[in-house]
Amino acid sequence: MAFTELNRFAPEVLNGQLALVNGNQPNVLNVMFKATSNGQTLKAGDAVYFATGKSLTPLVNKAASDGDVLGVVLVNQKKDTFVDGDMVEVACRGSIVYMQTTDAIERGAEFGNIGIALDDADAGEFTRVSIIGVL
Repeated sequence: MAFTELNRFAPEVLNGQLALVNGNQPNVLNVMFKATSNGQTLKAGDAVYFATGKSLTPLVNKAASDGDVLGVVLVNQKKDTFVDGDMVEVACRGSIVYMQTTDAIERGAEFGNIGIALDDADAGEFTRVSIIGVL
């Protein structure tokens, strides 16, 4: 992910970026990524759920496409791919996050198993999503 234009006057939104609008107070959890296979990675916008294991920090892994979701990995300006053992920030229930659509979506429609779309968007555009995770 190239951040060559961070100082532009009107920067674009990024997948997994918090939408701090309308006084929204995000519910963000710091967690550790626990990969289930070699080479597995996380990126901003990936849905995650709790992983098994003992740790003082909550452990997460990629959520199943039809399973429960804890939240969504937030964008990180310093790192765009996370590997096993990395700390990540996850937007949980009640947070509003910009997500890129794969198909056209209408306001109020479910955004996969992640949340509810707050804007109309065509395929490939960004929409704000209200996260409905388990926590």
